[in-house]
Amino acid sequence: AGWSLDLRYDTLNQNKLRYGTKGISQSQAANTTNGATGAPAEVEGYTQNNYITASLDYNDGERWGVTAVLPYILRNHMTYGSNSDEGIGGFPTGENGYSSKGSGIGDIKLIGRYFGFSEQKDWGLQFGLKLPTGSNWQTASANAGGTVAVDPGLQRGTGSTDLIGGIYKFGFVNDSENWGYFAQAQYQAAV
Repeated sequence: AGWSLDLRYDTLNQNKLRYGTKGISQSQAANTTNGATGAPAEVEGYTQNNYITASLDYNDGERWGVTAVLPYILRNHMTYGSNSDEGIGGFPTGENGYSSKGSGIGDIKLIGRYFGFSEQKDWGLQFGLKLPTGSNWQTASANAGGTVAVDPGLQRGTGSTDLIGGIYKFGFVNDSENWGYFAQAQYQAAV
């Protein structure tokens, strides 16, 4: 029972040219096309993600608990863009390419849980909300001049309120105190 605070730092540096599961050369990147359409594909140079996540948790030790999750996101991204229909631009200076750099609060999650189903309290249900607190209107400097909207997947927020539901289970392997497990299934959908 009681309060806990967790502070976590994660980094993900996506700085290698890839197509599917394989690394590719710069010349291969320059000639990449979009599947069946054959249109020139957008070539991304890098995405550097840094996440600082604070989680504040309270549980009564008997039946229920609640967690507030506040992410702070620092992200640098560069895309070379793609060739235009006239064949102008493309890797490495596509006319629709851009560079972006941003940081700020992401979408906050509030997740409650009920674990009073068994005496061991080793499983429970989760329910909650993701709130649209992160920015989803970030812009960037375009290679061709001016500003462009940053891709939706690179914004700090989604702009939607989501419902969250889940179930979890934890325990020890063969009643050993040295080896344990934790499993969780969670579903999140915009409303």
